[in-house]
Amino acid sequence: MLLQSTVLDSENFYQMVNDNVGRSPLHYAACTARLECCEVLLDEKLGLPVDQKDRNGHTPLMCAAASCHPDAPEVVRLLGSRKISSVTARDNVGRTAMHLAVIAQNTTVVDILLNELQCPSETFDNDARTPLHYAAKRGFDEVVKKLLAAKARNATRDCYGISPAHYAVLNGHRNVVDQLMISAGRMVIAY
Repeated sequence: MLLQSTVLDSENFYQMVNDNVGRSPLHYAACTARLECCEVLLDEKLGLPVDQKDRNGHTPLMCAAASCHPDAPEVVRLLGSRKISSVTARDNVGRTAMHLAVIAQNTTVVDILLNELQCPSETFDNDARTPLHYAAKRGFDEVVKKLLAAKARNATRDCYGISPAHYAVLNGHRNVVDQLMISAGRMVIAY
């Protein structure tokens, strides 16, 4: 393979392989969930940092978490296990891999982040929105259920004073509203 046969010091290689937005081949492999490519690119001799951020602040783990490719969960496991601090890294708007997995409605990755990589269920972006805010706003029932089971709180308000329940109501997501009310100990009225 070209990467394995090329003799370069790691700093030169690192500088040569980044694109114009600061993404390395590892970012691309993670975005497209190419597990074998990620394994090769994580070879220490190449010197590609697992937590390198592009201009948007995205790490390879964030790229994999946002991917809906069937192999994304395995790439998330690999990258998360290589550097656990990358699990809580934030992009330029404060989102973590958990926020991005929720936005992608990638329930398997949400499970891995919560249960295997011990990612907190409540992390805040720059607008103080948690992953539960994003899931409720989009009506992702299964993701909401997983986050609530992991102790995410509906009472958390963003910088505008809006809770996840507000977003669910605003967007007409009745099932999510019901889940949030039940989790808060409120009775749900059947229509």
